[in-house]
Amino acid sequence: MYRSLNLSTGQMVAIKRIKLDGIKLEEVDDVMHEVELLKKLAHPSIVRYEGMSRDDEYLNIVLE
Repeated sequence: MYRSLNLSTGQMVAIKRIKLDGIKLEEVDDVMHEVELLKKLAHPSIVRYEGMSRDDEYLNIVLE
């Protein structure tokens, strides 16, 4: 988990970074299901999903 600054908004965000090298395809699917679930959740006690990026090495999930 990393802390980052959104330069467009000035908002601090958390980035959950998952290394894709060496993990099974099923595990990547599980993470993608987690992302889909986070997109739908809206509650004051749950960290809000802000976005996602993926490249050959990492999946980055951006959270409030």
